[in-house]
Amino acid sequence: NTTAQTSYTFSSEGTKTLYAWAKDEAGNVSASVSKQVTITLPDLNAPVITAFTIPATSTSLIVPVSSFTASDNKGVTGYLLTESATAPLAGNPAWSASVPVSFSFNSEGTKTLYAWAKDEAGNVSASVSKLVTITLPSTTNSTLGNTEVFAFATASSVRRAMPVTFNEAGLIQSISVFHNAGTGNVLLGVYSDAAGRPSSLLGVTPPTAVRSTMGWQTISLTTPVNVTAGQKVWLAWIFENISYVRYQPTATSESVAIVGSTWSSGLPSTFGAAWGTNFKFSVYCSFTTNDITKPIVTAFTIPATSASLVIPVSSFTATDNKSVTGFKITESPTEPNAGDSGWNTTAQTSYTFSSEGTKTLYAWAKDEAGNVSASVSKQVTITLPLSTLGNTEVFAFATASSVRRAVPVTFNEAGQIQSISVYHNAGTGNVLLGVYSDLAGRPSSLLGVTPSTAVRNTEGWQTILLTTPVNVNAGQKVWLAWIFENISYVRYQPTATSESVAIVGSTWSSGLPSSFGAVWDTNFKFSVYCNYTISTILKDAIIKENEKIEFSPISINELNKGSKNLVLENPVQISEELDLRLFPNPAKSFINIIYTYLPEIETRIIIIDSNGKTILNNGIESNSVIIDVSQFQSGIYYLKSINQKGTQTKKFIISN
Repeated sequence: NTTAQTSYTFSSEGTKTLYAWAKDEAGNVSASVSKQVTITLPDLNAPVITAFTIPATSTSLIVPVSSFTASDNKGVTGYLLTESATAPLAGNPAWSASVPVSFSFNSEGTKTLYAWAKDEAGNVSASVSKLVTITLPSTTNSTLGNTEVFAFATASSVRRAMPVTFNEAGLIQSISVFHNAGTGNVLLGVYSDAAGRPSSLLGVTPPTAVRSTMGWQTISLTTPVNVTAGQKVWLAWIFENISYVRYQPTATSESVAIVGSTWSSGLPSTFGAAWGTNFKFSVYCSFTTNDITKPIVTAFTIPATSASLVIPVSSFTATDNKSVTGFKITESPTEPNAGDSGWNTTAQTSYTFSSEGTKTLYAWAKDEAGNVSASVSKQVTITLPLSTLGNTEVFAFATASSVRRAVPVTFNEAGQIQSISVYHNAGTGNVLLGVYSDLAGRPSSLLGVTPSTAVRNTEGWQTILLTTPVNVNAGQKVWLAWIFENISYVRYQPTATSESVAIVGSTWSSGLPSSFGAVWDTNFKFSVYCNYTISTILKDAIIKENEKIEFSPISINELNKGSKNLVLENPVQISEELDLRLFPNPAKSFINIIYTYLPEIETRIIIIDSNGKTILNNGIESNSVIIDVSQFQSGIYYLKSINQKGTQTKKFIISN
């Protein structure tokens, strides 16, 4: 082109490099200048569910999911099962990153289950639905009332009721009455008890034609009625026409009746004022005795404050009328499903947060029937120890400037920048501090900024929190930036080479924009630093050959006998009185290490396997560390903490 292009069109997304060239009339072509751009196109394609299978019938409220798969043009990030045909929102907290292996219903019957999937962009798939018919098994104690066919028969059409008291929790499914045949319809129902009389209607059958032959007539309730152990309810009935119901005279009142009641009043929501009658009737109810009693979390204790993201759980217990089969800790108050992932058969002894702050944990328990307890919640305030990076020295010189400036810092460990500190000689107006990314040795995009804050009117360090902390990785360079509303004297030191940048002519009105802008190098270093918390998850370690510790091979059987029976050329001393804790032990995917005091400078953690081979060697600077051991084989290991004061050793087991 004879003029410079104003745009360029790529054929696909991703990280791309463009090369700019120029030529002259003689055909000389310039060297190129290249720039990178990362293109991320909006994802508008919803996932597609490719398989979803559940059994057609079940004898349990917990229905297994035998297959649930979905595909997406980029990747499926969430799975959800619901009983509603309405598409869930992508932000619904019930989404699971893993495929659910079961779903818990609240009652038996024919149920429809809807499977959904979502992707990272928040696109939700169309549902795939399946039917399951749940029939809960009856037990030998499935009836309550009078199953005997009494000799007498009463001709009556008034509203009557008789009490039954349950000795176990259950679900009333139907009511049976023995009569000598009749015409018209009949209504049967269940009422609550109040002071020894029927009170509020809990469940009712549909009006049903009376059998034209003598015998038991059983009618299912429209909606089953839940009852608890020890609960008294009243089984009630009324016939449209006079029917002869079997009964037995009694010495005391064992039923009630509403004199003058008729079919037109049916079985109302409130039974009404009743008379006691000295009869017991051939009437009973049929019920299922599946466990509907929820467990109770009886204790849950965590510390009120912590200097670590790993929070120890000092107590977590629960009780149930039968037995507790699962424990779960969440950060959400939403009740988890019994079939969700993350349940443990034993109570957790710790919980790992992803960031500091005031946090709430919710403890849950479940039983074999899938009943989930109410939660017990506790709060903990996590304040991670701060590290600094930058120039903490108060330099002798002070520069009077209000232009936008920045200094680079490079992290040697992953962390989260919380605040920025600057030393000035007092001032007026406001100041903005911020963090910019690095691009080719220059500040680039704004990563985080403080609120506009009044400048201190006294000389000294001024520290301001970022509005949102900035995550950084080991090896990452960022730029600490500032601009003052009015001229303020910031301390600095002249340098032989450029150690900061400035934008000449920049003013307070431009603030700290999203892109820092074209800069000039300045041969100054400033009294400016950032405060950050350390991410203490250790994974890969590079072990120098001369740091490997060798000791004579021993068998796992010898190790299992206990350390006192080991004879090693270079024995590992097992310290009993340590200022560090290691848990869980045995471990599966990670171990937590917490020091009572901040470790000495140059403290290292070394892990040695049962053959004497060093498999991890890392320096630490925090009093709490999480070590990923998911890639280690099952077996016995030794963890050594080494510093200038000496060596401490812990034995632990990995059981994958």
